[in-house]
Amino acid sequence: MSPYLRFESSFWSPQSPSATIPDFSVGLNVLHQKIAQSRVENEEIIAFLKDRVAVEELYGAKLSELSRTKGNPHGFLRDEGAGLRRSYESLKEESEELGAGHKQLAVNITELVLKPLTRFTDDYKRKVTLGKATVDQKLRQFEVLAKEMDKARVHYTKKCRDADAAEENALRTASSETTPVVSVTPTGSDPPDTPPSEEDYRTLPILQLGDQQYTAAELDAFLRRVRQAVPATDYKTQLMGTYHNVSSGLDIAKWLQENVSAAENTLHGAETLGQQLVGAGIIKLVSARGAKFQASATAWYQWKLRDDDATSMASTVKMGGIFERLGSIGTNGANGLEHEPTYKRVRKEAERADEAYRNSVKRVDGMRLSLEQTLFAHFQEMEHAEFDRINFIKQVFIDLAATMSNTIPAAKAICDRMVVYQEALRPEHDVQFIVEQYRTGGFSPKPILYENYYHGSAIDQTFGVSIEDITRASRTSVPKIVTEALTAIEQGSEKFTIDEKKLIWTTPIPLDKVHAVRTDLNSGSESITADRLRPFDSLLLAGVLRLYFRELPECLLTVELYDAAKILYSSNDQDEDLRLASISNLIATLPSPNFNTLDALIAHLHRIVKETADPENPDDDTLVTSLSQSLGPILLRPRVEAPVNIHDKHPHRLLKDLIRRHDFVFSDATRKSHQENLRRRSFVPLKATDSTISIPGLPSPQRTSADDRASLEAAAYAAGNLAVHPASGAQPSDKSVKRRSLLTFMSRGGGAGLDDGAKRGVNSVLGIITNRSSTSSDSPLPTPVRPSADSYTTPSSSILSPIMSPSPPPPATPTSPIIPIPPRPKSSVVPEDDEEPYEKTFGAQALKARGEEAMRAKAEVKVEEKKEEMVVKEKVEVNEEKKEVEMKVEADEGEPELDPFFADE
Repeated sequence: MSPYLRFESSFWSPQSPSATIPDFSVGLNVLHQKIAQSRVENEEIIAFLKDRVAVEELYGAKLSELSRTKGNPHGFLRDEGAGLRRSYESLKEESEELGAGHKQLAVNITELVLKPLTRFTDDYKRKVTLGKATVDQKLRQFEVLAKEMDKARVHYTKKCRDADAAEENALRTASSETTPVVSVTPTGSDPPDTPPSEEDYRTLPILQLGDQQYTAAELDAFLRRVRQAVPATDYKTQLMGTYHNVSSGLDIAKWLQENVSAAENTLHGAETLGQQLVGAGIIKLVSARGAKFQASATAWYQWKLRDDDATSMASTVKMGGIFERLGSIGTNGANGLEHEPTYKRVRKEAERADEAYRNSVKRVDGMRLSLEQTLFAHFQEMEHAEFDRINFIKQVFIDLAATMSNTIPAAKAICDRMVVYQEALRPEHDVQFIVEQYRTGGFSPKPILYENYYHGSAIDQTFGVSIEDITRASRTSVPKIVTEALTAIEQGSEKFTIDEKKLIWTTPIPLDKVHAVRTDLNSGSESITADRLRPFDSLLLAGVLRLYFRELPECLLTVELYDAAKILYSSNDQDEDLRLASISNLIATLPSPNFNTLDALIAHLHRIVKETADPENPDDDTLVTSLSQSLGPILLRPRVEAPVNIHDKHPHRLLKDLIRRHDFVFSDATRKSHQENLRRRSFVPLKATDSTISIPGLPSPQRTSADDRASLEAAAYAAGNLAVHPASGAQPSDKSVKRRSLLTFMSRGGGAGLDDGAKRGVNSVLGIITNRSSTSSDSPLPTPVRPSADSYTTPSSSILSPIMSPSPPPPATPTSPIIPIPPRPKSSVVPEDDEEPYEKTFGAQALKARGEEAMRAKAEVKVEEKKEEMVVKEKVEVNEEKKEVEMKVEADEGEPELDPFFADE
């Protein structure tokens, strides 16, 4: 049976790119609905056998009863020696014997068929129930931790915003040279002008323990609980005498550990909370000098409240109680530092929230790994259980036929036919049928990522992070885990035999071992080194890399290539060289990190195939086939898995071609094409609303209203099929969408229904803008050199010829004028809503696009050494029959030719 048609690789929930928390219940529920059907089938068979036993018993009893029927005195009993009477009596005796046979058949069916099947059914039911209960318990734990993580993330985000706001306020206060902020801490020599009221103490947060803030009333109740639970005693010293209301640090820490969630049920967390109590002045160290809290039986701390104080804690303000020390909590925080600015306190709170959120993510992701291991084992157990069930029932039917044949010889022909039916039953085929009919999705783990508020997720972890983000963060072309792991695999396999090398990438590794290494390596890329990977086995590292590629947000070959590769391999009689050339073109369109990573991986696999090749049988591609089956569905998978693409073979065939013909696919021409594609992506269309060129019949950009802007967008879309997105429109931010839109723009013509002159006119008006990827050494922005009008006589003279190679423009006509546009002194463009701000260039120099309003620069053209404002007159003609919009660009005669932007399109 194919490895991807097993339960463990078929009943995972479908991927949901928008979900941050994976949902494991969908595939699990589908599987158990099918297993519930199996349990019903078992009960149905048992009910049938019980009825058959009852029928056999009843039939046997009736036959026996019939044989004991008394004769009629006026019939056979009247004569003693008639031959017919003896024949009749023998018939009755045969009925008795036949009835006894059916009774024995009922007993045999019960003992040999029904009871074993009943025991097996009970075991099957118990196994399924216990397995489902174990998985459900893990799922509930995972859901609880996921909810806690969401709360921690929201709290962390809020604290970061508060900290940023506090720091900005502090900077504004300092820059405006206002009166310095004075701490609200009351002192003995300088009491506050307006004493805080008792109600203020009860409603305002005055203390924070962990991530929880306490008002005066809440703190009062909290401390009363502590005092009632923690034993207190007297502590005597030689110098200071006796301290009353003293508790040991160990007792206090144990209570905090067991009763305060912020302690996270650890002694270290309890010590942290105890230190906050010391800093707040609630307890005081009396057994030694200092103010450090220790969870020790020899460290003694005195409570600041008297045992007989039954009044509210708020009343202790005037009594010199705890709130004399807590009065500055609002400014000082729980660390007890005096005169600490608010922005520092809030920043420390954000750091504590960050740590809590980070730990919460680790707990949830660890629980996810444990749950995946449990599900793998559960799926395997359910597959074996279903296989055993079908096989056992098959044997039960054979035993039933044998029992009937042995007990009633007359039924032998019927029993032989039953045996033939059972021999045709294949349990593995039924299991595969279940997978094919009820499959929900393959194993595609979705890691829980820690998202830092300031620098994202690429610095703090490796697995599950976008390959583009992690290479950008580490400033490498290939993720370090890939390069270092491949190096470690090659070094570790130097002493392997040929057969052992063949098993590196094809041997299944237990998921728990892979998860253990993943947990050890799942930190920032900088921590992954060759020395750290050297102790691990090569086969285990290969399993870790397979898991790394599975956990990528998008497969390495990107989902965009899935359908294209499927079409490419749909024809079996295609020439191999043509197919490989098409593959090279597809690979060249990949993003740079994906291209380089794929190149490194395929080169490694290609070397293994060459090193293990059999000189006597060079055409043997068994290893290549195994590698393609193991890695093909991982490196190339569809956006959404569905029954129509379960049996797609083109991922295997594509990887097979890549491994066999690596040097051809990743040739110098492919690499050059890839670099050229990267440069093409840096070009984006200039929005018509950002141009200062006036068009008769359309409003000027400087005075465009909302209604006029809508008309302008509609006209621009019809003219060049380049949609102008309004500034308020929410556009997708996915980088793959950007890549598709830019590639579509680069490969698309000027628009339907336009003549060549109109295309050149519209393209010239819209223009071409380069992004920040090509900066010069002299200035922060590039300054392309534009040739003179005389140099436009050949295609190679265009400034785009190294990239676009445009064809020469046609001769100028009165209806299709060509006007040269000299370098624009300064221009700035607002980026699209789904793009980051680019530094853009049009002509000599451009300013960086910032803010919501674009800096508008007026384009001037120089004709015969005079500067005139360029006016493009256009006429829009609508053909109702063709439903096309035709635009004609007119200008005065005698003007020189225009730079041929996109003339080759």
